[in-house]
Amino acid sequence: MTKLTSLLIGSGDSFLIENGKENYLVDSGGNQKTILSLVPKRINLAICTHNDSDHCKGFIGILKSEKHIIDEIWLPGIWASVIDFVKTEKYDTAFSREQLDDINLENIDLNELLTDTDESIDDLTDDLGFLSDIDDFPYWSFFYNHHIISRKINFNINRILEIARLSYEKGVAIKWFFPDNNGDSLINNFRPVNCKHLLRTKRIRNNSLTFFYQLAYLTSENKHSLVFEYYIENTPRILFTADSNISITNPYTDQILATAPHHGSHSNREVYDNITGRDIIWIRSDRPSFTRPCHDFLNLKNKYCLSCTKKHPIQREEIIFEFKNGQWTHIKGQKCNCN
Repeated sequence: MTKLTSLLIGSGDSFLIENGKENYLVDSGGNQKTILSLVPKRINLAICTHNDSDHCKGFIGILKSEKHIIDEIWLPGIWASVIDFVKTEKYDTAFSREQLDDINLENIDLNELLTDTDESIDDLTDDLGFLSDIDDFPYWSFFYNHHIISRKINFNINRILEIARLSYEKGVAIKWFFPDNNGDSLINNFRPVNCKHLLRTKRIRNNSLTFFYQLAYLTSENKHSLVFEYYIENTPRILFTADSNISITNPYTDQILATAPHHGSHSNREVYDNITGRDIIWIRSDRPSFTRPCHDFLNLKNKYCLSCTKKHPIQREEIIFEFKNGQWTHIKGQKCNCN
């Protein structure tokens, strides 16, 4: 029997799969302490979909905990390029006001920032020990309208370095996954939908500090969230959309659980047209919010909310489904009453 729990984490997404033999955690919410009381002491596989604090910050708490063990963690491949730059280049140069003003943070093309190499990504992974000598990424100069963005990028970089460093120091096996709409083959019951297992290091083009800045900014952008399917009996049974606005049309012929993209936000409404099937059960996690969910989510037939924020902003309950006899059975949690 397999059980999926949408954890009552507070801020963000965190989903636990227990199949009787192994425990899988997809994202970890934004609270380093709360997550420790909600997950088992041993996590066989942890998946981090992107560098947004309400999806990945909890992993820092788990990795720091002496009572918890993660055997393997899957991280976004663009993080590896950030780490590679930190490792090989002088990264503590502060931008001047003029340089900050010249940096474009709109419509950045990820592939224009990076170039392929013949270097195995395992070489970078095996050499993550250098991160132990870095306490915090140095704060760059802040100027006017770039103040908030610069702080965001700094926090992005620090989270990347800390999660990678802690994983290395605890002996956690690391795999990296890079955006690719062709997807990839099944790995450990999970199929990458919009990404591929990265085998070779992708390096920041021309060793550009500007490209490094742009790439660090992109690590928390929703459009680069990694999406995975979880398979049971050789069939996709759970779709983890994270904050992605999936452009891939994907019809399902069997019953499937699907997490609401970006907590049911209006900006991700196209996903509900792209992901179709005869029997999709949508699960939405969120902190109290009166701007979510969007009407497209409300129009879905079969949906559950961790918190129905429009009518019951205080009432929150974890959602649990069990898979047995070829079907998902609702065990706990409230049907959506937002509309």
